Amino acid sequence: MADENKQPKIDPLKGRQGVHAATRDYINLIEKQNLYRVSELVKHRRRTNITGLSLFGLVIGIYTYTIFAVKQEKFLDDFEEPKFVEKKQ
Repeated sequence: MADENKQPKIDPLKGRQGVHAATRDYINLIEKQNLYRVSELVKHRRRTNITGLSLFGLVIGIYTYTIFAVKQEKFLDDFEEPKFVEKKQ
């Protein structure tokens, strides 16, 4: 029952047999250009991901260093509130 609703499989090369040779050559050229474009996009995406992960690591490193450096500061721990001197009237 489920097989009845499926589209039949087609062979892309089978339909090209009746196509003129110049058209087939043009289709092959366009397919090669498309494959080249896709490979360039994959390379670009990979470089973009590496750059993004590097920047993310840098931000996390700076944040971690900042938190660690602030925790080491002790100058506020010894801070005593000034004592107020009452004025005599």
